[in-house]
Amino acid sequence: MDLNGLGGRWRGGWRTWVEPELLHSESPMEATVSPMFDGKAAVMRYTAELEGPVEGFVLLGASQDGATVSWIDTWHTSGLVMTSHGPVAADGIDVVTTFRAGDEEWRWTSEYSMDEGRLVIRHYNEGPGVPRYLGVEAILERAAG
Repeated sequence: MDLNGLGGRWRGGWRTWVEPELLHSESPMEATVSPMFDGKAAVMRYTAELEGPVEGFVLLGASQDGATVSWIDTWHTSGLVMTSHGPVAADGIDVVTTFRAGDEEWRWTSEYSMDEGRLVIRHYNEGPGVPRYLGVEAILERAAG
């Protein structure tokens, strides 16, 4: 995936689930993506609302060998940087990591893709006794100007 195509300003909707099939929050989202290194990396800064203002930062890196995504925001990651790794395809990035919640290890999968000109970001959560479910979804359109 050539990350140059993600460059620019984006606007759309952002939804969060904290339990399977139980929508917790919906809000507008704005993001700016700045490609770097001939499309091999990009930085995304975003804002949204979730029990108050949310600010986030994503660093994406992609090559023929795979992808790495580092993500931090003021609500989901509790100030920690979550770094994920996985494959890259022509139409997107699919990365995974694990995190601890109490004494349990959970799995977090992130997908970044383009769909009919929209930037689609989906994060899935799964844990002990909890099947994979959609945790965060952002569907963004290019902003005018």
